Amino acid sequence: MESVERFVVEQLAAWEVPGCAVAAVRGGRVELAGGWGLRDREAGLPVTQETLFAIGSTTKAFTATTVGALVDEGLLEWDRPLRDYVPGVRLHDPIASDRLTIVDLLSHRSGLPGHDLTWVGQPGRSRAEIVRSLRFLPLSRDLRQEFQYCNLGYLVAGHVVEALAGVPWEDFVRGRLLGPLGMRRTNLSVDEMLADDDHAAAYTRRDGVIVPVPQRPLPATAPAGAINSSAADMARWLLAQLAGGELDGKPVISPATLERQHAPHMLANLPDLPGLTHYAYGLGWVIGRYRDRRLVWHNGGIDGFLTQCMLLPDDGIGVAVMTNTSPPARLAQRRHRRVPDPVHAAARRRDRRRRDDEHLLQRDGPGRRVPGTR
Repeated sequence: MESVERFVVEQLAAWEVPGCAVAAVRGGRVELAGGWGLRDREAGLPVTQETLFAIGSTTKAFTATTVGALVDEGLLEWDRPLRDYVPGVRLHDPIASDRLTIVDLLSHRSGLPGHDLTWVGQPGRSRAEIVRSLRFLPLSRDLRQEFQYCNLGYLVAGHVVEALAGVPWEDFVRGRLLGPLGMRRTNLSVDEMLADDDHAAAYTRRDGVIVPVPQRPLPATAPAGAINSSAADMARWLLAQLAGGELDGKPVISPATLERQHAPHMLANLPDLPGLTHYAYGLGWVIGRYRDRRLVWHNGGIDGFLTQCMLLPDDGIGVAVMTNTSPPARLAQRRHRRVPDPVHAAARRRDRRRRDDEHLLQRDGPGRRVPGTR
């Protein structure tokens, strides 16, 4: 892990990013959960493993998981039209409305373009009000024709959770995910984050200078990107994602939900990066390859913050990198690509030592071994 720490320190200086937190897990163990740099430059306060960062659109995987909980309870079916459950969800095209499913919304294939000004320009509008306005927003593609990233799909998903569960999306997330996962530091609003003593301040680059920026409360679109979390908490999220939904020996997320989320649902023409290819979108996750390994990942950019979260499911490796500066996205991308390599290498060395020990025990027997030797 020393090479990871050196790399993070070097990159913070090179990109003039105030602070960074990293969580890395492998084989059911937390390999790294820590912070570097400053969470508040003006006050000189350091980042710790408990410091809260806004994780932006990596929230989407949490929202898709709450939808999966409804499916597990028999309140919803993935591929059944939403009109059968929440008739008020209507698109501009009535034929598309009749066929629209929750998977269409979660995989960005509903035909809706961004329409971001429906919520960015009107922060006082409620989630239900924005859902009612969908019928007036034109589609730019037919249903399931093309991948079009759309935060409104996750806003609607949060509304569906509320309608079927009978409680606000925020309460459902706390009760069904954050509490059982032991993510005790994680919260769901700007107000909660700012009230916490250990939170990162937000920064951006303007005219070549890193300056503070205010955080923007957008409660209606919380299911698309409102979660704030820490390295320690994100490590627990990664562990559950890689262990079939179990954590500390207890089931939290059903394996069927995770399988559905990590599977490709819509081809996506996303730009590739060195060592990374992306070809599809799952449910709250981008699906691709990292150096010929299966990759499941998502980023999250929001005012003053950028997060990258990635899983290598076949290797049992998960990494989350959080920074308190936006842009540039390239910094977090460089870090989250760099971290898995030493994690994987350290785990291989540990496994090799264990195999050597087992071989010697089989050869010599426990009675013939000298304590402390190999």
